[in-house]
Amino acid sequence: MVFATQAFSFSQTPEVGRLMLLAFDANVLEPEKLLELYQPSGFIFYVDDIGSSASLKETISSLEEQSTYPLIFSLDQEGGPFNTYQVDNATRFPGNMMLAATRNADLAYKQGLAMGQELAYLGITMDFAPVADVNSNPDNPIIGIRSFGDDPKLVSQFALAFSEGLSQAGVAPVAKHFPGHGNTESDSHLELPHIRLSFEEIQAIDLKPFEALINLPAIMTAHIVFESLDSQRPATLSPLILTNLLRNELGYKGVIISDYLDMQALTQTYSLGEAAVLAIEAGVDLLLVGYKPAQQQEIYDALIQAVQSGRLTKTRIDESIKRIEALTNTYQINGKQKPLPDYAEHQLLAHEIAAQGTTLILNDGTLPLDQGRTVSVISPKIAMFGLEPTLGEVLNK
Repeated sequence: MVFATQAFSFSQTPEVGRLMLLAFDANVLEPEKLLELYQPSGFIFYVDDIGSSASLKETISSLEEQSTYPLIFSLDQEGGPFNTYQVDNATRFPGNMMLAATRNADLAYKQGLAMGQELAYLGITMDFAPVADVNSNPDNPIIGIRSFGDDPKLVSQFALAFSEGLSQAGVAPVAKHFPGHGNTESDSHLELPHIRLSFEEIQAIDLKPFEALINLPAIMTAHIVFESLDSQRPATLSPLILTNLLRNELGYKGVIISDYLDMQALTQTYSLGEAAVLAIEAGVDLLLVGYKPAQQQEIYDALIQAVQSGRLTKTRIDESIKRIEALTNTYQINGKQKPLPDYAEHQLLAHEIAAQGTTLILNDGTLPLDQGRTVSVISPKIAMFGLEPTLGEVLNK
């Protein structure tokens, strides 16, 4: 199958849809219809979108056949409890903090490669991983074990190794959340966090992993106000952070992707349409748009109006489309069937990582466990991205 790049013409409807990466609810509007309506750069899949490996492959194949340009097919597969692909033979790898606890970056590469092979087999071309945030605040409510740890050097080393594995498998890695979500005390899904560190502190801690990952094909932004960088706007909407710092000072040339525009960190202050336009003006190339049709339409209409009013120019839109196409030309399916992953080997790798990463912090005499004694186990229960077994449930077996 040969893709033809569509010529950009402002005499017709501008290609603002290419600035969107869409989630969807197939019960309301099928992705094929969304492709027809908006001509987005691609789609992101949720847990409920993947009933089976076969059904996901079929959906991707249908979209690929319908499109006249290479599409991005993406999801969140971080490891630990944060996995979108969970069905059939999908390997459940340990999370980033346990992976880094092995102190063996080669295992991070192998995990990235294995996860990438399983995703590429489905037709996935982009994974919103690794989390490059340095979890320097122990009260952080949203990053925590998603981070490789609180040491910038360690986070840089493991995020880079993991990314190299994903990329080797043919899946585009995405470093998130620039310039760093690890030092917040609030969750940007629910409110707008503020970080009051000096630029020197941010540079010494939060920016280090992103500097190490500066050649990655994509970086995701954070909906956080970094007061020493831009006291007025969150990073996603800030030209000072995305254009001046990330593009000009750090020299980043890849695709800048926003976090979801419908998160309350933005919607408490901005309409979805205005946030979308401000994000593009700030330097975002690709907007992550939720599954609600009314919100998708609002964002699309706002982008059209911004073009018509002159806020967004052909040159600005062309810049983003050029970067997106450079990514999709490197990471694309193009009708190619990826080989069947070695799921059994991946299970062994997951067990090896779990064994090496398990760390005893404190033992007051409880361990080793006595089978003749009743032990009460208290542990958090993760409810996002599918239920994980608790430690108590595992021990009870």
